Amino acid sequence: GTPQVPGVVSGWGLPNLQKAMQGPGQFLGSVAVALPGGTRDIWANPISDEAIRARRVEDTAEQATWAATKQQKGWVNGLPANASDDDQFEYEIGHAREQATLARGKDLLTGTTYVGSLAKSGDGELVLEGQNTYSGSTWVRGGKLSVDGSLTSAVTVDGSAVGTRNADNGVMTTLGGTLAGNGTVGALTVNTGGRVAPGHSIGTLHTGDVTFNPGSVYAVEVGPNGQSDQIQSSGVATLNGGVVTVSLENSPNLLSATEARSLEGQQFNILTASQGINGQFAAITPNYLFIGTQLSYQPNQLSLAVARNQTTFASIAQTRNERAVATAAEALGAGSPVYESLLASDSAAQAQAAFKQLSGQLHSDVAAAQMADSRYIREAVNGRLQQAQALDSSAQIDTHDNGGWVQLLGGRNNVSGDNNASGYSSSTSGVLLGLDTEVGDGWRVGAATGYTQSHLNGESASADSDNYHLSVYGGKRFDTIALRMGGATTWHRIDSSRRVAYANQSDYDKADYNARTDQVFAEIGYTQWNQFEPFANLTYLNYQSDSFKEKGGAAALHASKQSQDATLSTLGLRAHTQLPVSSTSAVTLRGELGWEHQFGDTDRDASLKFAGSDNAFAVNSVPVARDGAVIKASAEMALTKDTLVSLNYSGLLSNRGNNNGINAGFTFRF
Repeated sequence: GTPQVPGVVSGWGLPNLQKAMQGPGQFLGSVAVALPGGTRDIWANPISDEAIRARRVEDTAEQATWAATKQQKGWVNGLPANASDDDQFEYEIGHAREQATLARGKDLLTGTTYVGSLAKSGDGELVLEGQNTYSGSTWVRGGKLSVDGSLTSAVTVDGSAVGTRNADNGVMTTLGGTLAGNGTVGALTVNTGGRVAPGHSIGTLHTGDVTFNPGSVYAVEVGPNGQSDQIQSSGVATLNGGVVTVSLENSPNLLSATEARSLEGQQFNILTASQGINGQFAAITPNYLFIGTQLSYQPNQLSLAVARNQTTFASIAQTRNERAVATAAEALGAGSPVYESLLASDSAAQAQAAFKQLSGQLHSDVAAAQMADSRYIREAVNGRLQQAQALDSSAQIDTHDNGGWVQLLGGRNNVSGDNNASGYSSSTSGVLLGLDTEVGDGWRVGAATGYTQSHLNGESASADSDNYHLSVYGGKRFDTIALRMGGATTWHRIDSSRRVAYANQSDYDKADYNARTDQVFAEIGYTQWNQFEPFANLTYLNYQSDSFKEKGGAAALHASKQSQDATLSTLGLRAHTQLPVSSTSAVTLRGELGWEHQFGDTDRDASLKFAGSDNAFAVNSVPVARDGAVIKASAEMALTKDTLVSLNYSGLLSNRGNNNGINAGFTFRF
């Protein structure tokens, strides 16, 4: 075989080019290897340091002879001033050889002499495949050292050649050297900036004693089959801090929340030490909102688990709606796509946005909007009764005549969000028409019908509604008191759609269902003053929606039949005046200011369930304003003695939003 120590006759033996290409066979001292980034060098030869250790024997004998010479010639304390030239020459050579032995084969890390050692720096990778027996240290200061063979040497990994610091998922580490591979090392110490990543993907690194100090990193790769990186120590594992980082097999990045979710419930053995484990790592990363990595310490084994943490969905929610849907979603449990998608949330903000999208607030918004829009039919028939009772004769249809009316209307409702629910906007347009006549002793009674269409826009959601109206009404003047009253029913055919898109959840959920609004209303006005009328009215309304089941994805909701009601009053003052436009006609201008008050509960809500769940949760729309200002204005003009036209504005203004409507009317008698 190849001689490890040169002989007197043969020296190092015959050259072997093939072995020379596989890296060094001996370290004759400290070997510093600086590989630039992007390079990879493989040393397959077994590397020893027999020659440098044999040199120590020779140097020891030589120094013993030199010590005897110094003693014999009286040079122990240095050369005398009157020494001859020959003595000076001999002394200088001997002293130089003596000094050389003090640093021969000096280990850069430990200072030990007459050993072979390795110091790896640079960003490149050095691979050791042989059975390496050099006795000095192995110092990984930068880049990567992969041991796929064996080292009797003790390995120290740190960041002494690099000063870069990196914040990874909230943990600050120093980026330095990395020890990798599937081989065996004599012992292992990982200092600040040092990193151990067994294998070349998932692998096992064998060592004697192993120590992780503060600032060190144990980079563990895990696989979906339960395999993981592992360090197997035949000695003692001492954990003085450091960080365990977890990534998926063959991935350079930390586990994502989705990847962590896919591994939930799995446990991985990442460190065994036959003589025991002392201490703990300072941290493990990554950890996400609802799921993360955890370490479990046993006397001789360290395990890593990917598991659900103790954070509940509801504890992250910020609003009442979010808490309601979060509680219901958590009750779905493992296996539900909704539950699984929420587990993968990266942050509280992402989870809160998901709760909002899952809540189905659209359905409570629809209820709120339909109840608000009930005013259109109510105001139409009440306005007709005011007109027929004729505050002034120019706009009056003779009370002995039958009357008919048609009204084209349009309105828009803008509602601002609050600290629980998002705002929405809705619009309504359509036609209302009615007939009435005088009966009995001054009573005017009539019926009205109509069709309107509504559209609502919410947050990532919308709804359309076809509305069919039917009303009966009546009124009479008792001297200076005017009485007006009526009732109405509106049937709604609602088509709703919601977009749910967050993380890996993407749904388009639609529902078609029926609803109905019933209302009764009454008003009294004081008509003693010619151009002014104080009034008070009271309305009760009830909204009922049928059961429905959304069609779409896993986030689809369903609801049973439900009902909610409201009682409201308005106190106000009406005024009118006439502006002549010719000798035979005039325009009547009317105005109204009022205070509308909501009694009782101002919430508008919906009780919903996730598909396949029996756990209902209540989601609220923006509450109705307790008080609001009513503003109305109109102009009407008789075209003939039997017809008149009008243009009307009606507004309800409050701190919750504005509801504005405009309509054009045509009235005739026959």
